[in-house]
Amino acid sequence: LMTISGNYKHKDSGFHKLQQRLGTGNSDDTYSATIKFHPNIILPARWGIRTPVTLNYSNSTYTPKYHPGSDILTENNNNNFSIEDIQTRNEKISFSTSFNKSARSTNWFIKRTIDNISMSYSAIKTNKSSSQILEETKDDFQVSGKYIYKWGKENYFSPFKFTKDWLIIGNILSQSRYYYTPDKFSTNIQFNESNKLATQRSNILNPTRTYSFNMRRQLTLNHKITKTLSSNYTRQIDSNLDEFQK
Repeated sequence: LMTISGNYKHKDSGFHKLQQRLGTGNSDDTYSATIKFHPNIILPARWGIRTPVTLNYSNSTYTPKYHPGSDILTENNNNNFSIEDIQTRNEKISFSTSFNKSARSTNWFIKRTIDNISMSYSAIKTNKSSSQILEETKDDFQVSGKYIYKWGKENYFSPFKFTKDWLIIGNILSQSRYYYTPDKFSTNIQFNESNKLATQRSNILNPTRTYSFNMRRQLTLNHKITKTLSSNYTRQIDSNLDEFQK
């Protein structure tokens, strides 16, 4: 039903591999936690429904060994200087979920609709700061849906079957197949929204905002005309939806 995992890592500024002479000069403290939840476990297994939910949190802090432009150790900090002003901090919170079916239904309608649909959603929030960036926040959202339909492999006719007993090419012509339905049809739609607000330490009164909202639609039709001849058609449309920003 649920899986919980965590991780913590500490690396001091002097750490280095055997093939390296010096360390990076930055200490690294990183920790993360992940929760995976499977609510579909309460549903009948024969339905084959999968709806995993994942929540992740990670935080990393990089601290230089010395104050910029000096040989003063950051460990010897005083009240006139904030250590956070020279640290690089990254915080990330993500949430994702999806829906799909792994089992085929016996119901004619469900077999051709819900069984072929898959959907997903994800949201990511990141916070960042460094010696140049006072604060940077970014929100990313993605929603997608997909539908796939496959026709049967027996939808063909053999117009030259009567030549089976002909000499030389009769057997070849009799085995020829012409498929009158496509092999596979798929279509998907995806929305991506990103909103970033960054404030530089050198210009805290004028934060910079970057926003994008895009939609992508794609249609694919694969048709196997004969055993050796096939056609593939794909159409993709990308749309800019920035005018609908919040």
